[in-house]
Amino acid sequence: MFLDDRCFLYENNARRILCDVQAGKVKYVFWNKERTLVALMSKNSITICDKSLNVKCNVTESVRVKSGQFDENNIFVYTTSNHINYCLDTGK
Repeated sequence: MFLDDRCFLYENNARRILCDVQAGKVKYVFWNKERTLVALMSKNSITICDKSLNVKCNVTESVRVKSGQFDENNIFVYTTSNHINYCLDTGK
C-alpha cells in the first residue's frame, strides 16, 4: 500500500499496518526467495529493506531503472537503459 511517498506493509486479516518506510513513488516491489529482503524500485532509485521495512540500502541512479531481481545470494541485480548493476544489502 502506498500513500504520500510512504510504503506500508499491511495485514489484510487484521486490517492494520504492520510497518512503513519512506520511499519515493514506488513503482515495483521485488521480494527475495526467503521473503527476508525487499527492493522498492522507483523511477531513479532503489531502496532495499528487510522484512520489517528497515532500510538496509538506498541507491540513486542518474538514469531510469528498468527492472531488477534478487539472485540466490541475495544480491539485487538491476538494469538501467545503459548498464547491468548490482547492489548488496549492506549498501556496497
